[in-house]
Amino acid sequence: TMLRKNGHLTRSQRVDIVRVSDLNDNRGLTSSITKITVEYSELIPGLPTTFILKTNVCWTPTGRAAAVFGGACRESKFLADYSCKLENLPRVFGETHNFFTGERVLLAECGEGPGHNFFFGNQTWGMN
Repeated sequence: TMLRKNGHLTRSQRVDIVRVSDLNDNRGLTSSITKITVEYSELIPGLPTTFILKTNVCWTPTGRAAAVFGGACRESKFLADYSCKLENLPRVFGETHNFFTGERVLLAECGEGPGHNFFFGNQTWGMN
């Protein structure tokens, strides 16, 4: 839905298979970080087949407080605003956030490169 909503998939293109897996040694304190691998109905130039899905763990009072007062939404907003403008940032294919509740969802490419884990800190991308 997020890929289609943000104009990355047309009506005739579709995702046929989705595989979801944990990142090894993920150390996120207030976020859940998941690796998603997809297969499309056809080759779609410029669209990756591997993504990172990062969501906040806000269903407990402690998790919600950490997200709201820690400014967790700033990260996803920054990446969404600047991923297409700055080198070495993962491209963002979808993002939504709510500063009031602290909840956020970020769908970004899972690329190689300089190691996003060490660029952003292991709280962001988990260990490589």
